[in-house]
Formats: sequence, structure tokens, C-alpha cells
Amino acid sequence: MKKKFSFAISLILAFALFSTTVFGAIETERVLPNEKILSETITNEFLEAKKDFAKQKSSVETESELETINSEEAKWNKKFQENIKRINDTYTDTELKKIFNYSDSQIEAIRNYDGSDEMSTQAATTYHGVLSLMSYSYVESLDKTYIRSRYTTTIAGSSLNAGNNVALATAGSEANYFHNSSFLNATYSSVNGQQVKRITNRQITNGSGVAFSFNSGWIEQVDPIAGTYIEYNLTKTIAEYSAVAGGRVSVSGISASYLTTGLSLVFGVSFSSSGFGISIAPKFGWIKRHDAPPQTKHLN
Repeated sequence: MKKKFSFAISLILAFALFSTTVFGAIETERVLPNEKILSETITNEFLEAKKDFAKQKSSVETESELETINSEEAKWNKKFQENIKRINDTYTDTELKKIFNYSDSQIEAIRNYDGSDEMSTQAATTYHGVLSLMSYSYVESLDKTYIRSRYTTTIAGSSLNAGNNVALATAGSEANYFHNSSFLNATYSSVNGQQVKRITNRQITNGSGVAFSFNSGWIEQVDPIAGTYIEYNLTKTIAEYSAVAGGRVSVSGISASYLTTGLSLVFGVSFSSSGFGISIAPKFGWIKRHDAPPQTKHLN
């Protein structure tokens, strides 16, 4: 029973956040030449936490398990509410927009926050992910298949966690793909503008994909005597993964995921594949903010 109980708690720590899939063009993102939008996901931090705790409570077998899950849920809700209060007390409306990318609707909820589920949903951080296919081709003279995917995440809100992972994965029907090149650009915003940083801390898993690890922001001191500083917060990431396979790969699977943790700069991604399908799973202690649903593409 002890082993089963521990597993239940680990599921709470690694819940998957709510996502909806919309196929088609996305008005909020500039589509590059030859870019094909595969899926769009929008997640709400509060809604998925609520959904996951309810799911865990429905499967418990003892009162002790239920009490522990209720305790974990209460701790999470307290942390969430304290963060909303801190934001409301610390920042002006202009700062909330420039530093955290909050919308007018989110700011309204923060200013009038009463702890209700309705206001918590409205004030919660959201993650908007776009998965795209940039290119997919077979070069007969080299007898190789090349594929390149892009995953863009726009964040609106203040993250409760310091560490972040973005992972991209590709699998083929006739052969495995191997890493060719990859990069991730992270945009950090402040009241004075934005800085785009190229993230170099990555984990390559040949035959599966790549994961990048980075933090949620930093504070830059301006005048130590006056105590002035500039705060930078993560508001957007753009990741690309190019892979190559030997021979002609007629069908490919593409997947992506965004994960966070209270730890920083630690990889929390594991890959698994079956046929030309592939999945990205969070390791213990990591929270899956959202997934881009796996997409299957046929070579023209």
C-alpha cells in the first residue's frame, strides 16, 4: 500500500495542464514562408490543477490518501493565491503588461481578486503553444530524409516555478531520426524592453528529440546604493529541431511539450516511441504545462 500511495502523490506533482487544440491559421503569430501550422494549444494553469486534483481524489482507496491529496491541493491553492496578492501589491498595470505580458482581463481579475474559482481562472497564467512543420523532404542523391519543426510558446502571467523545459521530438515510420541542429530563443521582458537569449543548455536524445532547460527570469541591479533594479520575466520561447534519417521516411510523427519545476536548470524530460509515434513525459517533480498533440505527416 505504501508504494501505491507514493505513486499517487507523484502524479499530483506531475499533473498535465489543460489544453485545447485548434487547427488552422493563428492570428496572433506571424507565419513564416513555407511554415505549416499543425496545432495550437492554450492552457490555463488554475483549471488544469483543479481538474487533476479532482481526478486523483476520485481514484483513492483510503482516507489517508484522500487527506494527503486534500492537503497538497490546499498548499497549491494557498501558493497560487499568495502569488496573486503579491502581484497585486507590487506592480502597476503598466508593469504587469510589460514585464509579465498580462492581458487587460487578467489584470482586472488580479485587482479584484476574491479567491473564487471564477476569478482564479481569469487571473491565472496561460500558455499558448503553436507547433509548426517548417520543412519535410527526401533528398534522393543523398538517400536521406530531412525534417524541421518549430514550437512557439507565449506566456501571459507570473510563473510559480523557476525552471523550464521545452522539448521537441520526431519519429519516423521506416527509420529513426537523428539530431542535425536545434536552437531555442527565449524572450525576457521588462519595463524597459525585451532581451532575447539563445539557450545553449540542451539535452539531445538521438532517435527521439531535444530538450532545452532555462530559467523564468532574473533581476538586474541598476544602482546598488539607491536600491533600484530591473526585473526580466520569461514571456516567449521559440524552439526549432532539425533531424535527419537514412533512406526515405514516408510518415513522421512530431510532438512538443513545455514543462516547469520549482528547481532550475534541471532536465525533466523523457522520451518514448512506438512505431512512428512519440511521446514526451515529465520526470518526477516536473509539471507538464501543456502539450502540442502529436501530429502525423506524410511525405509528398
